[in-house]
Formats: sequence, structure tokens, C-alpha cells
Amino acid sequence: MLQILINAEPVDLPLDASITIEEESPVFGTSEILGGFGFPFNLPVTPRNSRILNFPERPGNVVPLARDYDFDLIHSGIPKLSGTITVRSAGNNYECYLVVGTGNLASKITNKKLADLELGGSRTWSFLPEYVYPESDFAIFPIDNVSFMLESAQEVAFSNSKFRINAYEGGQFFQDSFYCFAITPFPFLGYVVKKVFSEHGFQIVENCIETDSDLKDLVIYSTKDISTLIQVPYSFEGNDYVTTERGLGQFHLADCVPDMTIKDFILWLRNRFNIAFLIDGNNQVRIIKRQDIILSSSVDQITDFAIGSSKIISIEKPSGYALKWNHDSDDEMFGAEYFKDIEGFLDLLQDPVPTYADLDTLDPEVNEIHLVESEGVYWQYGKTLHSSGVWIYQWQQWSIGYQNYLIGDREEEFSSGFSTLQMTNYHIISTGKYMRCPITQQKGNPLEADEYRPFSARLLFYRGMQLDNQSELCPMGSNDNRNRSGNVIPGKNLTLFWEGEYGIYNQLWKKYLTWWTDRKQVNWLITDPSMLDFAQKYNIDGNHYLLKRRTIHLTANEIIPGECEWYLV
Repeated sequence: MLQILINAEPVDLPLDASITIEEESPVFGTSEILGGFGFPFNLPVTPRNSRILNFPERPGNVVPLARDYDFDLIHSGIPKLSGTITVRSAGNNYECYLVVGTGNLASKITNKKLADLELGGSRTWSFLPEYVYPESDFAIFPIDNVSFMLESAQEVAFSNSKFRINAYEGGQFFQDSFYCFAITPFPFLGYVVKKVFSEHGFQIVENCIETDSDLKDLVIYSTKDISTLIQVPYSFEGNDYVTTERGLGQFHLADCVPDMTIKDFILWLRNRFNIAFLIDGNNQVRIIKRQDIILSSSVDQITDFAIGSSKIISIEKPSGYALKWNHDSDDEMFGAEYFKDIEGFLDLLQDPVPTYADLDTLDPEVNEIHLVESEGVYWQYGKTLHSSGVWIYQWQQWSIGYQNYLIGDREEEFSSGFSTLQMTNYHIISTGKYMRCPITQQKGNPLEADEYRPFSARLLFYRGMQLDNQSELCPMGSNDNRNRSGNVIPGKNLTLFWEGEYGIYNQLWKKYLTWWTDRKQVNWLITDPSMLDFAQKYNIDGNHYLLKRRTIHLTANEIIPGECEWYLV
């Protein structure tokens, strides 16, 4: 028996009620939020339905026509779907539209931005020796940015040779206004992801961003100065004075996220880290690495639910891929001397070499380029001026790892607007210390700014307290998995570059794209497609499959078998 509950009350259905649902897997999408679905459905005008829907048929009663109601769909006593229902018009019937799963999310976040999230409301920053997610919802670490302040403030900063955002010395973050430092929190990516779903009525039940040792370290870069100007009294030579210094009042973490839509936020994460966002009919969310779905050893046997024989379907598969950066122009350091797009130099690109030392074993032509795989950096053989004044030919670093990752003919693209920052060993002249930190040349939002300056979506890792060159611990953010000495931090296996042993391609994409290149589609008729899970492997007649698409047809008294499209794994 088919039932629909709106706001937990059963509504009257037509005697011949039936629902057909076409649902696409969200696992394999690239440019849209797939997997959710919506469908029209008519309800009869009855006293019960009229009351539950707040009398939408009354003349001039337009409010109920714009209101979303929670609904649950039950068949034979078993919950099948939940989502929202909207009455579109009221006449002989109530013409309704039901939205379920990921489609329910898509409808709720239309045109909304990250800054529209509550993100925990106002809070006051206080010093912590260590920030740990999920106990902390943001981290603070030094960034060298000589372009952050206004010119008048920079003069003071340069005079002390110490200009940094979130300056850290002597075991605490420096706050004195004399040095014109800014306090800029970086929201943990995992915290913002949780708020995206929880603030729209979804519950996360599985989350690789929290369980993966590297993904949980990701933070969102910010240029928002959260400090405030305060009046501080002081005495000098028997006279009382008042000076203006930087202090810390309340701030809102929503001010520390980039100007971007929630939809782009989700899509860019998926295309950067090969993540799938799966939402079921009960608004429960699983955030899973797509590569893990392919490699999973968990397989459910459903041969008894398959009807007849399978159909092998011919599909067109791309002969190549591009994993793409979309660099912005906010950071002046992404100029020609730091970043070159390899796609414009393919005629000079030769076979990669494992390490930098392998370059010396080659007999190179002038200007040829090789990728050093261990570092994920391109090197070119060319003419350079030696310190002796003589021109010589030698290997030169050609670009610092911010290239698109190209495979074959690049017919299919996975593009993301999330970029990152360069790294530097920052020298504190007064103490002789070197600390490793991100570096940028980007206008920020200090207290002295008279207008808001939007900042682009950038990610960094917060790698905790790491030693500087004087063996003192300092909080470190980075774009890779190395400490100040260049050694891999134990337990950290991911960088924010495509290339290299620890690059995103090798760690999160390689096995998935190898399977994707050779995938085969097979169609089976299944007795009850509503029981299937897009993230689960299934065994039918000894072969393993992942569900690509399903058709669910529910009538008042039965569930009709539906054809399902599968990928062989």
C-alpha cells in the first residue's frame, strides 16, 4: 500500500496513485549536483489534504503555494523516500512537486553563498597552543603577505622586518598594534562542510573529510582581519595618555569564507579531491572518496532479484582527461616566474624522470622540459648567466607544480576553482629564526581598509606545531606534507598539487581513472530498485557492479520491476 505523510500526517491519495522515479548516481557526476530527483504528483482536494496543506485553494492564499512541506513516502509499511513537497497550483487537484535526496539539497541552496551560512554565529578568538579539528572550527598560523596592509601600515611593518598575518613568537600569537599585524582565522574545511548540510536539514553519517588524516587538516584561506581597535591608557613620565591598539572582540566565521556559492563549493571539492556526496531519501549524507567505492571489498549478493538476462550497452569513453586548476588573479605571485601552464608547451615536454638526479643522465636538447615525478615540478634545459659572468646551459626549475594534470587527449575535464598558496622559509631578522609558512602578495581586509576586498577560494593544510630552525615549535600551514626541513611529516600523505608521489592524482585519482577508462555498462531488470544503494557494490551472477541509474515505479498496491544501468567493476 502506498502512503504519503506530509508533516507526519497521512494525506488522501487518488485510488490509482502511482509514482515513477528516475534517479542518476551522484558518484559519477562532474559538473552538476546529481543523484537527487524531483517529480510532479497530484493530490485530490479533500478536507484532510486542504487542512494539512494550509488551505491553498482559498482565493488570495498565495503563501502555501510558496511553502515547502516535509514529506515521507511509505510503501507496504517500509519507508522509501523523504524530502520536501510544494503545492504549485490549486484547482480540481493540488498540483504538487516532490523533491528528494540530493535534489532536495540543490533546491535549498539555490543562489546561496557560503557567507549565508550561520557557521556558529559570533565568537571570540582566544589563544590556543594547538588547533585540532573537530574540537576547533578554525586554525590560525602565520602567512607572509606584504600586500595585505595599506601602504601607511606597511611602512611600520617593513621597518620591523616582521610583517605577517597571524604573527607567532615566544609561544603566542603577536597582537601589538605597533607591528600592524592582522589576526585572520582559517575555517576548517570539515567544519564548513558540516554546516552546509546541517543548516539545511541533512545529517552526515559518513565523512571522509573527518576520518582521513590529510583531508581533516584542510582549512579555507581568509584575508579577513578580525581584530578591533581599542583605546589603551598608559602613563609616561608622570603623565597619562591613551593610545590606539589592536584588540580582539567578537567576530563571525562567515566573514572568513570566500565569496562563492554553496553549489560551487560542493562541486569544486568533488572535482579536486575525487569525492562523492551521496544523499539518500531520508536526508542522510555520506561523503566518500570515489576511489574507495571502486576499491571496496564489500559486495552484496542480489542475483535472486535480477530478472532475465543482462544487456551489454555500448558507451563512448573519453581517450584522455584533464584535472584542472582554475587560478585566479588575486595573488600577484601567480605570475610567469612562478606558474606556467604546460598545455602551452607540449611540443617541448619530454618523458618524465623519477628524481632530480636523473636529469643529469640525459643528453638534452635546448629548452626541452621534463617532469621530476618525486617533486611534481617541471625542469627545463636552457641558457642561464653564471655568477662568473659566463652564459652556460643547465637545468632550471621551469614551474612550481601548479599545472593541470593531463592524460591522453584530455576529452573529459575535472575542473575546480580551489587554488592554494606558495611556500617560503620566512626569515625573522631580529631573532635569526626561519619558519616555513605560506607566502602571497594579495590585498586583504585589514582594519585600515575602507572597502571590502573579496578573496578567492584557496585551501591549505594546517599541519600543527612544527619546529623552526631554532627547534622551537610554531603553528604551520602549508600546501604540502613536509616540515621546515623538507622531510615528510609522519602520517601525512597528501599535497595540494596534482603531480608527485604525494600529489592528488596518485593519492586520490589514479586508480579511479584507470577503472573509469575501461568501464563497461550492463543493464539488468531488478525486482525492487528502491532497495539499491549507489555507493554499494553488488554481485549478480558472479560479476560485480556499481549502480549508475535506476527506475523506480510504485503503484498503490505494488512495486513494479525496473531497469537499472550498471557499471562493471
